Amino acid sequence: MHDWLPSLLVWVVAVSAYDDPAQLPEIIPISQQQLIDTLCHGENCPAVAYYDPGSQTIFHDQRLDFDEDLNARSFLVHELVHYLQDKQGLIDISSMSCEQRMLLEREAYLVQGKFLHQHGLPARQITLALSILEQVCDD
Repeated sequence: MHDWLPSLLVWVVAVSAYDDPAQLPEIIPISQQQLIDTLCHGENCPAVAYYDPGSQTIFHDQRLDFDEDLNARSFLVHELVHYLQDKQGLIDISSMSCEQRMLLEREAYLVQGKFLHQHGLPARQITLALSILEQVCDD
């Protein structure tokens, strides 16, 4: 395990105001192709990580270097927010509306943006993602 991971979870808990779950989720590196197959049904997409509530596991692109790259670490921050949301009982994929899912996604992006801002990194992708989220449920 990364020695900075427990303190990263503490930071996410503090910023998100969720209860401390007292344990970390499992974090598993997988290939980009596995991410594409799982999240994008085999179609090429820019997926880098996701949280699976069934197993309480964060899966991430094995090429991400969390130790050296704070931008990469921001994706972990995003998924840790989903982990905390799940631990609070807010994630129930089978009964959630699109709007409810997008509210949780929005919160994860906002916390990720705070992490990037705190480290002096650009957050353009967060702004773009938030603008896209506003249109997801319009279909």
